[in-house]
Amino acid sequence: MIVSYGSTAVFTIGLVIVIAALAANHAGKTVYDETRDLLLERILSGISNHEIVIGKIVSQKFQTIKGSSALLSEIIRDRIVGYPDQFEDDRHVPFRDMDTEQNRYPLNAATLPLDFEFQPNLTPDTLREQTQEREKLFGEYADFFTTASSTFFFQGNCDPNQDDETGPGYLKNCTAANNDPRTGGVIHPVGTLSGLADKSNDIGIFLKPLFEAEPSVMQFSVYFFNSGAGATLTFPGARAETRRSYKSDGCEWMREENPYTGEPYGSDEEIGRCAPKGTIVPSRLFNPMEREFCRDQALFPKEIRIYGPFFDEFWGEWRISLGQAVFDRR
Repeated sequence: MIVSYGSTAVFTIGLVIVIAALAANHAGKTVYDETRDLLLERILSGISNHEIVIGKIVSQKFQTIKGSSALLSEIIRDRIVGYPDQFEDDRHVPFRDMDTEQNRYPLNAATLPLDFEFQPNLTPDTLREQTQEREKLFGEYADFFTTASSTFFFQGNCDPNQDDETGPGYLKNCTAANNDPRTGGVIHPVGTLSGLADKSNDIGIFLKPLFEAEPSVMQFSVYFFNSGAGATLTFPGARAETRRSYKSDGCEWMREENPYTGEPYGSDEEIGRCAPKGTIVPSRLFNPMEREFCRDQALFPKEIRIYGPFFDEFWGEWRISLGQAVFDRR
């Protein structure tokens, strides 16, 4: 009986221990599964909430950049296309100069340097002050930029005194005529360039404050149609890299109808001033009309367009372009 009793007790206790162990294992597995599911749910919910928050932040940031873009559009409109006809001169500007009794724009800024004429001013000591949060990226290309002023560029700008094929401003057979906006240069001499160059002097002084106000923007640029030949005003002032090139997207988009005029954006002659699609173009012959982001803005003139991300050959990084097309009264 004692043996029997002892065996029964041991069996019973062992059975209870086994059942308890199984129950504990089952409870542990249940808690683990529930905890895992709850944690996964919280993570997914957190990610979703963060996406919403990040989306709101990005959206708000784009709104401020859109505001800067809209402001720049108004500056351009006021200086170049705000007055009817003959935008090349100021005969219709509604401001009368007290000394000369002639109509003239209130600003009379100094002539902007061409891309090879400025001295880079970004040094390790000034980089942070001049470029703010952008110092790391600009630091890699400090020799190509100046924050002292904007620069003006049109096809064929070059340094007549540069003999080094890899040096800044080099272009084969370059002469002083390449840099004369009064004749339109030598690549595509057009009559619209002179007026655009003069008015860019006044517009250029507004680009630095916009750059300072938008630390996430790498450059502010104005790309002029210039009878199809293109021209560029940019801040920080930038140098065209002699050894770089880009692939033209062509200008066939100019054959589409301009909603403001009911006519094509460009004539056959103006389209002919662009390099055909697929052509590899040296940076010294840069024509912004051949770039896809420019086409995108032109074809949707009533919108501030966000284009990209796209790979920028110069920076070697993915970028986003934001801007709006502005048309003159003609």
